[in-house]
Amino acid sequence: GGSSRFEIFSKPLGKYLEISVFSLSKGELVTIFRDISGRVKYVNTLKFLADSVAQLNEIDSLEALYDFIAKSIKSIAGDAIVVVSSYKPKSKTIVIQSVKGLGNNISTILKLLGKNVVGMEFPVHEDKYAQYGEKLVKLSDGIYRLSSGKISKRVAEIIQKLLNIGDIYSMDITRGGELFGNITIIMRKEKKLENKDLIETFIKEAGIAYQRLLILQQLRESEKRYRQLYENAGVPIFTYDENLIVTNVNEIACIMAGVKKKDVVGKNMLDINILHPADMKKALDAMEKLFSGKEDVAIEKLRLRRADGTYGIFEIYATIRKFAGRKEIINVCHDVTEKERLLKELAESENRFRSLVENAHDAIYIISSKGFEYVNPAFEKLTGYSREELLSEDFSFWTLIHPDDIEKIKERQRAREKKKKINSRYEFRIITKSGETRVVEVATVDVGRESYRVIGILRDVTEKIKAQEEINKLSNLHYLVGMGINRNDTVEGLCRDLLAGIKDVLDVDYGSIFLYDKDKKSLIPVAHIGYPKEMMRKIVKEYPVEKDQPWVAVKVFLEVKEKYIKNIQRYKPLAFNRDLYKKYGIKELYTVPLIVKEEMYGVLQVASRENNPITDDKRKLLRAISEEIAAGIAKIEAEERMREMLERERRFKLDTSHYFFNPIAIAKGYLQLALEDDDGKEKILKAIEAIERVEKVVKNITTKGEIRE
Repeated sequence: GGSSRFEIFSKPLGKYLEISVFSLSKGELVTIFRDISGRVKYVNTLKFLADSVAQLNEIDSLEALYDFIAKSIKSIAGDAIVVVSSYKPKSKTIVIQSVKGLGNNISTILKLLGKNVVGMEFPVHEDKYAQYGEKLVKLSDGIYRLSSGKISKRVAEIIQKLLNIGDIYSMDITRGGELFGNITIIMRKEKKLENKDLIETFIKEAGIAYQRLLILQQLRESEKRYRQLYENAGVPIFTYDENLIVTNVNEIACIMAGVKKKDVVGKNMLDINILHPADMKKALDAMEKLFSGKEDVAIEKLRLRRADGTYGIFEIYATIRKFAGRKEIINVCHDVTEKERLLKELAESENRFRSLVENAHDAIYIISSKGFEYVNPAFEKLTGYSREELLSEDFSFWTLIHPDDIEKIKERQRAREKKKKINSRYEFRIITKSGETRVVEVATVDVGRESYRVIGILRDVTEKIKAQEEINKLSNLHYLVGMGINRNDTVEGLCRDLLAGIKDVLDVDYGSIFLYDKDKKSLIPVAHIGYPKEMMRKIVKEYPVEKDQPWVAVKVFLEVKEKYIKNIQRYKPLAFNRDLYKKYGIKELYTVPLIVKEEMYGVLQVASRENNPITDDKRKLLRAISEEIAAGIAKIEAEERMREMLERERRFKLDTSHYFFNPIAIAKGYLQLALEDDDGKEKILKAIEAIERVEKVVKNITTKGEIRE
């Protein structure tokens, strides 16, 4: 009789599903499946990228970066092994820096290789490893070829079987055409690599982070390595003095801008036509702060012209350097055009998400330990409170909760604080601002890292639950009607059982069934329930079916139309019984005709006290079963008529047998005596023969229903 809704991930289908289950009747369940994989994937992708960018910007060492890259890609790829390697330009080798996904096989791998996987170094295959660009490439070779023979064939084959290796993918970590490292993803057999676009985007962001760490690390090194760093950095670097005269520029900057070093050094920074005119003031303000000593480091996003004439967005880290008795500004430029594009798309996605939330039919909120942080318009509509009221520091969340459900929610909070697993979906009741009680189904997601913070979606299921209850009641009523028809052979017995069932299921105080007697032209009460004796004498009685009769049952029978009286105590036609109604507290009366195949059999009537109204739902259910009740009455009446006919037939046969056989038997007796005389013997024999023929005919009529000898 209940319902439930929850989300799961189906391994066989490879999809996230929202499952709604509810019961139509005893022993029957209806299950509705809805594919929400797209929504889950979209939300998870946005969240993953946003979190990743934030965490990449906080990493301060290459070791931590390698580990973070491996863990992050492993979380996307699933059942896979992720290998993160760095590139050593001088030796043209790949050095493994981090491996995730080996699990319990680490010790076995150590024994097979005789060394730790991390730190192993392999020559770069120009056609296998390096320069895969900005896309994942599916490799066709196994461990032996990828290791350039560093791992023997026998060991490589054992490792492949041990790890159940399937498809292998690779992508380089590059920026500005320079190789920094490599990502290799080794899938298990029968497993497919999903979310390739997300992985590629993440690796690009990791390349930016790698580039940033590399530059910052090199900038902190000694002056001895400064020039080497300057020239070999994978990003453009410009240096100029207090007069904005360019003192140095690295090769990457020249390639990026499409200029030669000799044509730039010695010229004013503003005259080399690299900076976008609209960003000129922002750049000059940053320079002034650095040279004046107001800031030690300036980080600005400026547009710089590239070799093809287009402008890219660069994140410029500008620092003051004292060299040879003069101050210089060193500008390290990171091309973040792609990153900015992704962030812009993320912002647009967030705006679309906000628009979706704002226009959603479900009530959506964000709540922390301090109270509501956000509510959408649907939440305001559901609760009756305005956004200003709900977001106020003085508003208590517990104001909304039904008193009987407060402890249920507190138990969930205690379980969440203890890190226990709790269902994300559950139901409870709220009290709206107008005092109305509504039943809501809530789905929650815990988004607080350090403290309590939850996103919730409320769905008003009040009408759904009422509908389910109505379905259950209707099913029970149909069952009671069917059982009553099957186990009763009299109309009176059927009607008594039906009234008892109706009183139990619909919780009515009084009930009666009147059937029409064609001979008397009256409504005859055949069953009643709940009425005191005094009321029975005055109300539950035979009603002549006449137009001037005041009784509601008669009016409903004549008009063939249901009638609901909300306050019988004020109903003028029955004013003569007003004191009786008041004495027993009867207030509402509902009467419905019992009709099937356009034939009226009578009426069903129920009454209730003041504190137990006959609601719309109750009246609807009584209407729904009225025809079935009439059909049951018709069936039993037909069966009663059939039994009566069979009884008449039986009496006819007995009477026929008596009235025919008795005279014949007497005649035969006398004739038998006459046979003893010799006179007229032949005639007597013929008379006896004729009598015997009549006897045969009568016997056939009485035994077989046939008129023949």
